[in-house]
Amino acid sequence: MLEYYPADDLTIAVLTNSEGPVSALTIAGRVARAVLGIAPTAKIDQPLSEAEIASFSGKFDSAEGPAILFGEQGHIRVKFAENGPSLPLQYLGDGAFVAGPGTISKCYMKNGRSQGAAIYTEGLFMNATWREAGN
Repeated sequence: MLEYYPADDLTIAVLTNSEGPVSALTIAGRVARAVLGIAPTAKIDQPLSEAEIASFSGKFDSAEGPAILFGEQGHIRVKFAENGPSLPLQYLGDGAFVAGPGTISKCYMKNGRSQGAAIYTEGLFMNATWREAGN
């Protein structure tokens, strides 16, 4: 993993020779946060209203495959197959969700509905999802 932060004149290189429980991307992100003095994202997990749940719910497509977002007891969950297991998303407010350790998803809203999201892991853009037509 090679990361460059031009505004801070910082380059981070992480080399690994095996697939362990902590990826090179995670290590680079932790080093960058420590060097730049960036605190971890606070997990707020605000409950959502029915209207907010409806605005974020739907089927989304990405280069990594489909994602289905749906509401459950005031929260949003995501699954990657119709009959697959679901994972909770913690709502931070302002259309942002924590999707896992070091992973944040920021929604693009239009007319009160999420049209898509950019997904960042340890500060690096990793993927984008877009609402499927007709849902």
